[in-house]
Amino acid sequence: MPPSRFQCRKNSGFFAHVCSIQPVEPSSTSPVVPLKPSITTSKKDLFIICQDGSRSVIFQTSAIDEDVKPLEPCYVADVGDHDWHFFQSGSKIHAVSSIRGGMLEISLNKAQQTTERPVRRPTAGPPFVMVIRVGQETIALTETLQVYHQTQFNYGSTTWLRYTTDDSDVVDRRVDISGYVAVDDHSFIVCDAVTCSCLLFDLGTKRWRVVMPWAAFKQDLPPTMIIPPKNGYLNGTCVFVDGFIYTCINGGLASHELLGQDHSVYLSKPILLPLSRRLHCVGEDMCLDYAGKDVDSGANLFYVVHGE
Repeated sequence: MPPSRFQCRKNSGFFAHVCSIQPVEPSSTSPVVPLKPSITTSKKDLFIICQDGSRSVIFQTSAIDEDVKPLEPCYVADVGDHDWHFFQSGSKIHAVSSIRGGMLEISLNKAQQTTERPVRRPTAGPPFVMVIRVGQETIALTETLQVYHQTQFNYGSTTWLRYTTDDSDVVDRRVDISGYVAVDDHSFIVCDAVTCSCLLFDLGTKRWRVVMPWAAFKQDLPPTMIIPPKNGYLNGTCVFVDGFIYTCINGGLASHELLGQDHSVYLSKPILLPLSRRLHCVGEDMCLDYAGKDVDSGANLFYVVHGE
């Protein structure tokens, strides 16, 4: 199995858990489904990537049991006083600066070597507020919803090229991203913290679309259900599994079913997945990743990491 990795906002003490959830039935009406500690041992290596000031810190562990233990850093790099965006591809973790060209590659093997690749970007271009892998593409986004992708030419040079996009549904929109997720090999969703709204970009059609709350289509639901949550639907790097988007919230996780109807895209009301009551978890200090399925029960397994 490939290693699993996270992104966290700060370098502090972390605790990691593996938890499981039985597959949620499509269009489930149950508002709360408890998360359970996993009794299955995951063979994935777990990497937690954090940025603290001018340093990037990577924590690593190869096994997690029910005895929750703080994780120790295995790698520290001085990356400068600006934001970096991390993603994994193969056996390497890549770091892309929000404002300058180039890209760091951190090997996940024992040598843990770091190299810097020359990657050109537009002169005086706007900062990247998100970098994500969507299928085989590496995608970057600006706050004005400009979409860039990495392209490697035959002569070896790599550059960021901007897509020509259909912005008819998002004219003059700006986003303050609270969370994002790749939903398949050709599209991703971002959530705007200011408006608490979600937007989907399709790499095939190069078009932005507004993702509506399902209650806006289901008129029989109470009107209050169409009001999005105060802090937005998605928080941080989210996970898409079996038609559901999983995200961190205070006290646990939430899942939203992604629905299609009449050429439109909708998000269901959240199903709450609380962690143990003895854990005091704040959504903004948490991160998660998908660890696979339990062979016997079919339950989805997640890594959930939270700060002290």
